[in-house]
Amino acid sequence: MKHRLNLDIKDPNYTLLKEIFKIMDSRKTSEILASFGFKNLDKLVFTFKIIFISMFFGLDIPFILSELESKEKLRKYFKISKVWSADQVYKTLSLQDPEKLMKALNRILNSRNRVKRRGKKTFVVDATPVDLDFNFNRNKKTKEYLKTLNLKWSYSSSKGFYIGFKATIVIDFDSMNPVCILIHSGAPGDAKLFDEIMENLQKRRIIEK
Repeated sequence: MKHRLNLDIKDPNYTLLKEIFKIMDSRKTSEILASFGFKNLDKLVFTFKIIFISMFFGLDIPFILSELESKEKLRKYFKISKVWSADQVYKTLSLQDPEKLMKALNRILNSRNRVKRRGKKTFVVDATPVDLDFNFNRNKKTKEYLKTLNLKWSYSSSKGFYIGFKATIVIDFDSMNPVCILIHSGAPGDAKLFDEIMENLQKRRIIEK
């Protein structure tokens, strides 16, 4: 049985998501996204929020959208005025250049974080498979259609076979602020992601070699 999105402000998942969404909703974030040439910013930020909710609660995207649609308090808490469809979320994500998107997201995080760079640092890394929950019996999707969305069949020990992508977030343990976000099509192994995460943090001078 799926975990319902019942708002609980004492739940650290909701508390941390609210802080992340404050960053996503800020004027500075809109300026950075626009500087990278992104358009339809409201829909893009909404897509980011859905990905984060999926990561934090381990829920598929259509289920999250259904919960938001039916629960006004949840929408107000996350500052979501409009709920787009699952296909719109997939399409929004698929149209973005992955490298440019990651650079923009991480510049947004850099603009808000003041990470202490000297001394010993601890970071928490969570790589989560995001299931798009396509219903093939009712709404079949061809391989060609999936390719247009930059999606493919994937496998994880927690979900088994699924269609979706992998979202990875790195959090500074001291401040509990996110410092790095990575999104990959399919489900690359955690070990393969490690070098990419370390390289990203080194390039941005968050950690030393």
